[in-house]
Amino acid sequence: ASPAGDTLPYLYAADARLLLQSIHEERVITLDEFIYGPGQITLESGEILTDIIIDNKAYDFNFYKKVGTSKGMALSKLSFTGLVNFDGDKISEFRAAFGAVGPTVVHSPKIEDKVTGIKIENLSDIAPEIENEYRKIISPIDDSRSTREYRLETSLRIFHNFLEEISNY
Repeated sequence: ASPAGDTLPYLYAADARLLLQSIHEERVITLDEFIYGPGQITLESGEILTDIIIDNKAYDFNFYKKVGTSKGMALSKLSFTGLVNFDGDKISEFRAAFGAVGPTVVHSPKIEDKVTGIKIENLSDIAPEIENEYRKIISPIDDSRSTREYRLETSLRIFHNFLEEISNY
């Protein structure tokens, strides 16, 4: 449940679900229901995580960036995953998730819905508004790997690059 986990932004963006099992029952929950803070998970006594369920779905455009101190440094300063599907000249599905910039992975279906359905050629018109909405919910910390300001500005710059690449798709 580390917000700096490299695979977590993808799992959030892809709406992965988790199968939790105990001797008596099994349940399927979302990552939002499972992870509620750094190292904090919802796991009942006697329960284990047995499966991560990811729909077998292809995306037209996949984007991933990780920023670290060096190639040898395993922990991310920040990371980002973006997934997009197109329907002709429109964005039919838009997913974005930021790692290591909050107590959990930052993603917002509400913001994603604002991008879904727009024409690719109009993306640059709404980009500043969308970036500003993410600015409001990204809440990085200062730590030994990076500063709050660096994480905030770099994650938004990466998001901006993601939007530019969609526009040029």
